[in-house]
Amino acid sequence: MASTVALVLLYRLLARHGGRYVALVTTTAVSAAPAGAILQTSYTEGLSLLLVVLVLDALSRRRYGAVAAWVLLLALTRPVVLALVPVLLVHVWWRWRSEGPLPHRELLRLGGLVVLTGLSFGLWPLVAAVVTGEPNAYLLTQGAWVLTEERSWQTWLGQLLGVTGASLAADVAVVVLLVVAIVLQPAARVWTPELRAWAVSYGAFLLVTARPTPSITRYALLLLVVWWPFPTLGRRWHRAGQAAVLAGVLVVGLLLQHAWLESSFVLSMRRTAYP
Repeated sequence: MASTVALVLLYRLLARHGGRYVALVTTTAVSAAPAGAILQTSYTEGLSLLLVVLVLDALSRRRYGAVAAWVLLLALTRPVVLALVPVLLVHVWWRWRSEGPLPHRELLRLGGLVVLTGLSFGLWPLVAAVVTGEPNAYLLTQGAWVLTEERSWQTWLGQLLGVTGASLAADVAVVVLLVVAIVLQPAARVWTPELRAWAVSYGAFLLVTARPTPSITRYALLLLVVWWPFPTLGRRWHRAGQAAVLAGVLVVGLLLQHAWLESSFVLSMRRTAYP
């Protein structure tokens, strides 16, 4: 249910700035992404997708009270709120660029929102510590997901820099460059500044914090617009051409989704780890 509402709201957000066709293809690409089927399960991706979209939508409408409320709920859902801090800073810069110097009161309000967002990252660890009586309950829980004898928290950034092994360095570098290229291309202007900033910020957040495991495929669902890297392709075509693009996105996406489900989601004698 949460993921369905999230996709509807994402469609409306995209349609408001880029038109209905861009919105339709992008939301189709997100829902048909390799790990898109996870949105139909009890994982937190569906709810976190909804809350991220609500934050970005409220931010684009300058409803800062709503942004604060959604941020606090997101902090209790998935530990990704830190990725919203650069998004808020980009939002402030964009307003400053388009409107000139902002009133002192407005800057204080936006500054408070940035601080609240940063501090909210500690909300769930605080709740876990209070409820369990263990000050480091959150870290102990995170450590329980490490299924190898290696107890250090390796990251994708470590792979890129060769700190934890260079086997995936080239692959990680290619993905990073692709995300940056997609967001900075001229066609990306059909997306809001907040959507573009979120794609880069959240991608960087995953690079620095996420462990190099197959779970990165479902984490990447929240990159949102990156899943349709050609936002203006077919935008001015006739309906037959647009339908062909949409069908192609759906077919390719579902094929990749089937491959991901078979290789990373369905438990078997050969694969017993979590997706």
